[in-house]
Amino acid sequence: MNHPIAKIVPVLGFLVVAVVAALGPDDLRSVAQAAPGPQEALIVNPASNPARTTIVGPVTATIANTQAIPVTVEGTPSVAVSGAVTVANTEAQAIPVRDVAAAPIAWVGGGQLIIDPGEGFESEQFLSVPPGKRLVLEAVSFDVALPAGQIATQATVLASAADEGVIFRFPVPSVPGSTPTHDRFGTFQLTKLNVSAGLVVAVSRNATTGTGLVNVALSGYLVDDH
Repeated sequence: MNHPIAKIVPVLGFLVVAVVAALGPDDLRSVAQAAPGPQEALIVNPASNPARTTIVGPVTATIANTQAIPVTVEGTPSVAVSGAVTVANTEAQAIPVRDVAAAPIAWVGGGQLIIDPGEGFESEQFLSVPPGKRLVLEAVSFDVALPAGQIATQATVLASAADEGVIFRFPVPSVPGSTPTHDRFGTFQLTKLNVSAGLVVAVSRNATTGTGLVNVALSGYLVDDH
């Protein structure tokens, strides 16, 4: 007994042969070119729906896009940056800065000078800066009382550093507060004097009779001297 499939197979073979015979060379070439194979695919996303990108592993990636796209990076990627890079922080997001140097130590000093009869000036050393430190003198004040009729000619600060000494001179003008027996003079100066050894202050007058009194006030801070 013949199986029904045995009759169908020859018929299918005949149909295939007939179809191939009916196709010309150009038709067969088109069929061959349409066969599946490696192809390039171009995927375009609209600006309203940018493509999500995931980078996995140690890779070098260059990403250019006109719209901001979310990027997830996993592993240890290598990123090459060319051109200038500017990092800007707003006042609300200030960059924290840490000063590794020792904090300055506030310092104030002062005292009184007595100009004895027969002397035209008086000086005194107010500070010997500790080893390894440096004094930054920010303000000096002189308040002078001299016998009536005399004039304070100048106040001086001798600042010493690294075996060198420099004298800074300040005028001492007349100020309110004179009495029948004494005339008043004074000055206040903002400075930025660096002192790493000694600090000597002095006041001069234009006469030598009688006694003069000078009150001195100094302010600044100590820092490490590198």
